[in-house]
Amino acid sequence: MEFHDINWITTAAWVQAIGSIIAIGIAIWVPFKLAKDSQNKQEAEKISLSRVAQVSLLPDLYRLRSSTKDFLDFQSGEKSFLGVDRSSEDFDDDFFSLVKEFANILKIAPESGLIQEQLIELMSIVFQTNELLAENTRLQRDGYHTAWINHKDLFVESAENINKLSDKVIVSIESLYV
Repeated sequence: MEFHDINWITTAAWVQAIGSIIAIGIAIWVPFKLAKDSQNKQEAEKISLSRVAQVSLLPDLYRLRSSTKDFLDFQSGEKSFLGVDRSSEDFDDDFFSLVKEFANILKIAPESGLIQEQLIELMSIVFQTNELLAENTRLQRDGYHTAWINHKDLFVESAENINKLSDKVIVSIESLYV
């Protein structure tokens, strides 16, 4: 065998070795790239779903904030900005049923992304208020007819907290998309 034949065999072996290394590299890189692309796509879908969840909560949050504000205005005993006397007997909005409705809405709210911590805090107050309402109703049903008057301060405090937190969540959502 000549030197030239040995050199050719050695070169062919090196080409084959380099080709094998490249093939192994591609075999590792392609699945990694596909997995990374899939992960990015899932993350984008998650962000998209959280945006939809956030914006879809806005109408209910507006209603909750408005209802708690009306309730607080009527419970304050102060005149309206137009000078009209307000009395809690004239209050025609059913704030308490809205608390129950919103408690159910929050139970099924999907991942809400950046506002999730705020929503959890709001959910906690709404659920506590709902429990307070149930307890008050139970007491009244059992003959304790002044339960509302005796617990009024608790309801006003809950309404203030709900109003502040719902406003905070609304501002957070609006700042993300406006």
